[in-house]
Amino acid sequence: MWREVHSFCGGNEPGRAGRLPLSCESQPGCYCCGASTSLQDEDRAQHRIHELWAKAQGIAATAIPDVLRHLQFGIVNHLVKSPLDLVHSYPEEIRAICEEALRKRGEMTSLWFNPGIVSKEAISFAISVLSEVGDATSANVIEALVDDLFFGEDAVRAVRSLRGSHVERLPNS
Repeated sequence: MWREVHSFCGGNEPGRAGRLPLSCESQPGCYCCGASTSLQDEDRAQHRIHELWAKAQGIAATAIPDVLRHLQFGIVNHLVKSPLDLVHSYPEEIRAICEEALRKRGEMTSLWFNPGIVSKEAISFAISVLSEVGDATSANVIEALVDDLFFGEDAVRAVRSLRGSHVERLPNS
């Protein structure tokens, strides 16, 4: 005997044909994702999404900007017509992750190209993202890069945008 599972949760992966043994019936909702057919599904999904974003703000924060950059500009564009806009769909979560990543910018590497070497592209992307969805805290984080030879101009533009004021780059000594 078999039990149907949802296709959106991976239940329809090859070999499963969308069904699991009936012995799994004791599980509430879908065997794979725990989803039920109640009105609470959306609330549970949103709660789980927020839990995952919170986990991403920890040790994974330095990897996220590179992943987002590749999703936005490269990898997904070859697979789908319109990439997911995670930055604008989850601005608060992305803001917190990018702030944490910039605080630990010495650990920001690419997952695909030159792993273990600091990714200037990922840092630039995080600055750019924060210039769009950041706040005063973001401006403070980015301000640490104003005097950087590589990131300084982007950092100045981002801080100006976020604060709406004039930020001067200090002359090199």
